[in-house]
Order: sequence, then C-alpha cells, then structure tokens
Amino acid sequence: MSHPSSPLAFVKLEALGNDFVLIKSPPQLTTQQLQRLADRRLGIGCDQLLLIEANQGQWDLRIYNCDGSEAEQCGNGLRAIACWLHHEHTAGRADAAPWTVLSRAGRSTLTSAGPDLWRTTLPGVRVITSDLNSVVVDAGNPHWVVFTDAPPSAEHCTALAEQSKASGQFPDGVNVGLAQCLGGSAVSLMVHERGAALTPACGSGAAAAALAAQHQYDLPTPICVTQPGGELVIDWQPSADGAHTVSVTGSARLVFTGHFTWPNPQHP
Repeated sequence: MSHPSSPLAFVKLEALGNDFVLIKSPPQLTTQQLQRLADRRLGIGCDQLLLIEANQGQWDLRIYNCDGSEAEQCGNGLRAIACWLHHEHTAGRADAAPWTVLSRAGRSTLTSAGPDLWRTTLPGVRVITSDLNSVVVDAGNPHWVVFTDAPPSAEHCTALAEQSKASGQFPDGVNVGLAQCLGGSAVSLMVHERGAALTPACGSGAAAAALAAQHQYDLPTPICVTQPGGELVIDWQPSADGAHTVSVTGSARLVFTGHFTWPNPQHP
C-alpha cells in the first residue's frame, strides 16, 4: 500500500463523545489508509473520518466509518464541522451567518447556538415503516429505532444490531437505536452505528429516534434526546410530504490538531 508522501494535517474533534478526524482537501485515500487513520492504536483514532473541501461558497463532505465504509450522513459530525469552521474560518464574516455543507444525504446548514453549542439541519428525514414497537427512519442514512420500557442497555442494543444483520431486512446495514420514552418530550437512546459499533452519541440517530417517538407516541416537539454522551435537542416543522428538515442542537469541541506521518511502506 502506497502512502501520501508528506505528513497529513488533521483536526481531532468530538461531539458528545462521538469522535472524528477531519481532513481538509484530502488526498485520495484507500480503504486500508482510512482504517489506519481511524485505528486507535496504530493511527489517530476516531469513530468517523470527515473529508471536507471548499467548493464555491459551500463545503463538500465525504464521511467514512472507522471500518473504511462510506456513510451518507453524520449529525454529530456536522456539529463538529461547525465547531471547526467557527474556529478556523470566521474572519471577515458575520458570526451568525450559516455555513452550508453538502454530503451524500443532501445540503445542511450549520450555525452557532451559543458557547460550544451548534445547530445543524438534516434534510429529508422521514418515517419509512413502523410496527408495534419499532420504526424505520431515513435520516439521510438508515435507522431502525426500537422502543423499550426499560432503560436502554448496551447488551440489548448490540443484540438488536446482530438481529438486524441476520434478518436480511437491511441488506446495506442499518444504524440501530434502542429508545425509551421518559415522559413529556424526553427520550433516552443508545445507538449501535453501522460501521462503528456502539457509540456514546449519534446525531442522526437522535433525529431518527425523535421523529419515531413523535410518530409512535405523538410526543410534542422539541424533543430532548439523552444518550450516554449527553443531550441533543431535536426540532422540526411538519412537512406535507413527510420529508422533514430536522434541526439538531448540541455541543461539539475541537480536541487537538496535528500531522499524521505514514509508516514506512515496508513496515505497515
């Protein structure tokens, strides 16, 4: 495997414990190189890699899971990008002006919502199917939200993820959310991410769980979704065609910056 010839500049960010490596104007990277960057022992370490390029007033985004597979959407990643843009690209612009990011899931806007708080939009979020205790939601990426009467546990969520793989219902894989309605407009959630396993928080998963809870139990918006990593506030206006633009508000933080030096190709 050949490596880029010069050290690779990166930014490490986190959003409710969901961590990211952001690379601006990245070189062409193979699946093996993406995996190496995401490896917590051999590389930098992250749940997802965010590869971003400026393009005529907006930012084009590609998202890769730690196993090297490409994802369509990443709600926490968008807030991490908003944090990075605020730190690196606010000179000469009004602080309240939104940034625009284009991913495979569509166009999102990113704004500051207070100190270390960021609000992003997820376009076209919709309920696909539902049954007695579960809802399939398209949040730009696929989510299977299963409701439980007990507090969500890692063991139960992992078992559901294995069940989803064995069922054949989701041939391209699915993000599994185990959710409990807490009363009022509050939901407790645990997510097993496709391509990244259990995660402290999932932004698109929180949006999916909120939409599913409103669909299933008629919860009023905004809905507060609590995950092991913290809280997100999810809100949207009803859409006649069922495809909602959902706003996700929560924290994100720049952790550190650096350069990754590739290992000698003879000694990977």
